[in-house]
Amino acid sequence: MIKNSVALRSATAAAVVGLTFGLSVPVAFAQTAPVAAGNIDFAKTGSINIHKRLGAEGQDNNSGTPMAPAPGADLPADLQGKVSFKVEQLDFDLAKDFAAASKATVDSPLKSGGYSSQKSVAEGTNFANLPIGVYRVTEVVDPSVTTLVPSQPFVVFVPTTNPGGTGWNYDVNVYPKNSQVDVSKTVKDDDKQVGDMISYTITGQAPQFSKEKPLSKFWFKDTLDVRTQFDQANAEISVKTASGVDLGAGDYTVAATGTPQVLQVELTDSGLAKVKPGEIVSLTFSVKVLPSGDASDIDVVNNATVITNNPNGGSDIENTTNDVTTYYGKLKIVKTDANGDKPLAGAKFQVIKCGTTTPIAVNGISEFATGEDGTITIDGLHVTDVADNATDTSPSTFCLLETKAPEGYAKQDGEIQVGDFDSKTVESAPENTISVAVKNVRSETPNLPLTGGAGIGVLAAIGAALVGAGAWFARRNSNKG
Repeated sequence: MIKNSVALRSATAAAVVGLTFGLSVPVAFAQTAPVAAGNIDFAKTGSINIHKRLGAEGQDNNSGTPMAPAPGADLPADLQGKVSFKVEQLDFDLAKDFAAASKATVDSPLKSGGYSSQKSVAEGTNFANLPIGVYRVTEVVDPSVTTLVPSQPFVVFVPTTNPGGTGWNYDVNVYPKNSQVDVSKTVKDDDKQVGDMISYTITGQAPQFSKEKPLSKFWFKDTLDVRTQFDQANAEISVKTASGVDLGAGDYTVAATGTPQVLQVELTDSGLAKVKPGEIVSLTFSVKVLPSGDASDIDVVNNATVITNNPNGGSDIENTTNDVTTYYGKLKIVKTDANGDKPLAGAKFQVIKCGTTTPIAVNGISEFATGEDGTITIDGLHVTDVADNATDTSPSTFCLLETKAPEGYAKQDGEIQVGDFDSKTVESAPENTISVAVKNVRSETPNLPLTGGAGIGVLAAIGAALVGAGAWFARRNSNKG
């Protein structure tokens, strides 16, 4: 009799239902239950059936009954085995003190020896045969998953009142939702040599947020490779949303500091206001490629981090993109005489793509001269088998054109093929340098002018004098006879 009286008073006062099915942080709330709901049957058991969803927080709350269609989107199959829910009983006795239970939070103490279980979404998150009580539900995401916005625990009461408030629902369905956040990075570096500008694009996704829980932070952070340099005065930079909105200069700030440089682009309040819930935002910027010098590797590797606030509270959300890689190598020209014994200085070369005539500039230089040791090292050229972080299906080949021979030697005509300049060959070469030997033969005839100028006149005068002298000697000999 006492138990029934307590239950009736409790049901009449308030039935607390932990079912605000939003962005992954359902929060307990109270609703008045009519007397028609009757007494809780404490001899029964109940269940909590958790339907993991993706999407924005909305006004789709319910009283624990199944929803058709379910709000939001399905959790991708590859993540189902990596997302679990833990259900734990809190230390409240609904039969004795419903009023105290109505104030339950996720920080309330657990019941000693009470129900506790954890199941992954892949195996099904139906927690059955639960004693009547108050439960804390915690989402547990595998640390390897970086694309889900972390959720917060929430409270569920078993039972809850039905939608009409006319009875008790012992089998409770909940639909916690949170955002899946994707980040990525791409590079445009095809045919870009040292000294040229290559372009990176970072994309990040805003979490699903609402007016009550707005987006207050969206940052791009990129620690650049030491062989690249961002110069805001000369670099191209743009920020835009997937819906086609270009953010202006006042919509974000740009800073690049330290060694290696850390580039950070932060959306301001005006920029944040232009981003929709769940929308992709992209940052594109250019950097200059620096010579490799004594570096022992040929690859310029880079990734980035996208940082947003967690609309559900707690720590910021930080997701790291994939790596992108650009490969560079050095080309060494070795100039000698025909025997390969004598180094020749002063020879000049251009580098071209074989079959073309346009010289390639490296660090602003398009003609390269050999030094006293007969060599010149060009630092550096983009490899021919990888472009834009992908295998190039139509790799080209580098060739040399000799534009000037050393004095006293004949210039080589036509293209001089460099040979393989792919990433594997360059990486296995000493100091990542491909060497090309170019030999010259001596010029056997003097370099005489062919037309015009004083030179041809002098030759004509000498020739005329020789002819005149021959005629004079002929007449003299004739007179003697």
